[in-house]
Amino acid sequence: MIKKTITIVLILIGSKTLAQDINVFLDKVKDHHPGIVAAEQLLYSREKSAETGYMPPDPSVSFGYFPGQPESIGNKVTWSVDQSFDFPTSYYRIKELKRKDFELAELQYRLAVLNLMQQVREKVIEKIAIDKKIDLLGTRLKDLREMKKAYDKMLAEGEATVIAFNRVTMELVEMETTYNQYLTTAENLRSFLDLVSGNNSELVEGSSYPFFGEPVADSLLDIKKIQHPEFLIPAKEASKASMNIQVVRSEKLPEIRIGIASEIIGTERFTGPSMGLTIPLWEDHRKVSEARAFKTHTEAKNRNKKVMLENKLRSDIKTYQNLDRSLSVLQNVLEGSESYDYLRIALEEGQISIIEYFNELKTYYDIEDRIIETEKKCLIMQSRLFDHQLVPGKINN
Repeated sequence: MIKKTITIVLILIGSKTLAQDINVFLDKVKDHHPGIVAAEQLLYSREKSAETGYMPPDPSVSFGYFPGQPESIGNKVTWSVDQSFDFPTSYYRIKELKRKDFELAELQYRLAVLNLMQQVREKVIEKIAIDKKIDLLGTRLKDLREMKKAYDKMLAEGEATVIAFNRVTMELVEMETTYNQYLTTAENLRSFLDLVSGNNSELVEGSSYPFFGEPVADSLLDIKKIQHPEFLIPAKEASKASMNIQVVRSEKLPEIRIGIASEIIGTERFTGPSMGLTIPLWEDHRKVSEARAFKTHTEAKNRNKKVMLENKLRSDIKTYQNLDRSLSVLQNVLEGSESYDYLRIALEEGQISIIEYFNELKTYYDIEDRIIETEKKCLIMQSRLFDHQLVPGKINN
């Protein structure tokens, strides 16, 4: 039997040259994506916020004038300048809390950028799959148009029935409609990729799929635990909640006041230093209990988050493996199927009708389409499993 030469190149191990083009494109996305630019500005704001809030308040100045009886001691004038301070440990604890808050903000920024970059990388994979489908439909259309021309001639010569001619015409119209729909989808994807990359979508034109390698659950989990922001954020949240307890405790410490004051009564002047303590007698002691409860809640929530992330990773690996097996089965089925040429010969020799021909042909088409779709799903799942590759490095504010 004549076997069909498969024109679709199913690439699960991509060419390094073309895969590098995708990385160049992703670098452009990092510089131009509006969402990433907004995330950088938010991080810059959080950085500046972390540099405030752990300095003493401004000094206070007061002045008083009390008119008296001129025939007695005269008028009374008072003024004072004083500065209040918390205990030094309070400033250290607040500064540490601010630092941990900014470290958490950095992780949240990295996660936001990672998610945006992952979205773009999936769109790139979809674009490559769409291009494969367009190329395949173009080949099918070429064959079908040649058949339409042949049936035009056959109908004119009385060698084909109107029913057969109409079926060929309908198949051609349907395929042209599908082809145009894919062209529209490809154009929409191209517009999106231009938007997020500063009009550099041409960098992915003609590229092959990126290479990721086979995911192994335990080793991939170990890598994600030290690189992926979503795995690192829970520990940072717990650390911040723990430091917040220390800050709340500091609110119960006395406040120190140091200054200078003067009192003038008539010709008498009294000037000298002043010191004092502000003791928080009415401070709500339940604030510490509230902070402890929040820390306990955060730790419990984060333990659950880690378990859910690990389970999702293992589940995604199984999903990928199932897709990969399905892809192999589909490829084997297509390789074991009869060729288009054999089917065409059967039609020309009258062994099958035009209706049977198109029914069988759609079986081939369905397998080829499912191969492209399954291959795309495989690559998208791999991209998600290896999304830690997209964690941003140096942050430019």
